[in-house]
Amino acid sequence: MVALTTIGSVTTGVLLASSAFLLLLFAGGSNNGAYVDASNPYSSNVIALTSANWKEVVLDNPHAKLASSTKGLVTVAYWDTEGGSRPPRLLGEYKGTPTIRLFTPKKKQKKKGSNAEKNVLDYSHGERNVTDMKKFLEYQIPNFVERIKFGVEDYMKIKTKADKYGLPIALLFTSKSKSTSTSIKWLSTEYRRRLLVVEIPPVDKNSKLWKLLIGGGDSNGGHGDDKDDKKVVLPALYIIPPPTTNDDNNNDNNSDDNNNKSKIIIYEGDDYKRRKLQDFFNEHSLKEPALEPIEIPIVKDDDGNDDNDNDASSAKPQQSKEDNNNNNDKKKKESSSPGGDEF
Repeated sequence: MVALTTIGSVTTGVLLASSAFLLLLFAGGSNNGAYVDASNPYSSNVIALTSANWKEVVLDNPHAKLASSTKGLVTVAYWDTEGGSRPPRLLGEYKGTPTIRLFTPKKKQKKKGSNAEKNVLDYSHGERNVTDMKKFLEYQIPNFVERIKFGVEDYMKIKTKADKYGLPIALLFTSKSKSTSTSIKWLSTEYRRRLLVVEIPPVDKNSKLWKLLIGGGDSNGGHGDDKDDKKVVLPALYIIPPPTTNDDNNNDNNSDDNNNKSKIIIYEGDDYKRRKLQDFFNEHSLKEPALEPIEIPIVKDDDGNDDNDNDASSAKPQQSKEDNNNNNDKKKKESSSPGGDEF
């Protein structure tokens, strides 16, 4: 979430803050009596901050139209500088009003899972109209989307990361190769450490990923030769659940591949608006953030031994005396040659 705040009297101000970021506006003046309510110059979409309630408000942004157009993405609020209370230290010092300030969470927090530590940025990136400020806010929204550009190689790296932390993967096959949308960036931030959001744009190097992961034609709209091939309709969204212990102990590659595909969950809706996707992600994301790598338990057989204890393929081959002698000679040569230990 994002927050925008204004600091000042009843002029114009916005405090933007949340798990994502905070924009703060220091404002003062009467705004020529244009306010509907003297105690709140904006609307119900903009929150008036005081020393009593500011901590409870997810820091937000300035004008009513901006608050309305970014509702759900950014929280808009203002701080009344003529209210007599001193702004908290987090809001910082201001030289004049209106002042607009953005607060974004630092990527590396001292406490894992926290968003308490903020980066601070004063707004000076355009005119103070709704269009320019909205562009500024959308650009500043944190982005944790994993975007695949080089096909299978990229995906395997991402899959390894997800498996390490036991995270489900949201696979979004996009219909366009343009940059990530604001809604998807927001979702990647909202579900960070609970779900890994992955975008697969329709480029040539990604054309085989559809068949590999889902089964069917390639992601450029082609069709495979198998009778079970599915027609590709973009955009398409799938959830790949995290691996289970049984998955990790399955030695049949073909069976494992088929099982993984059967567990994939498809998003059946035609509406890709943020609210609909949020409901879908809520259902399939982890309930708590994964802050540490998971440990897959070792499955024991009936005798209390590891499954691989009696597997001949898992035993290390015994070396003959001749092999050992050759290895020892090789080690001596390496240790006596310059750079031998490095290579």
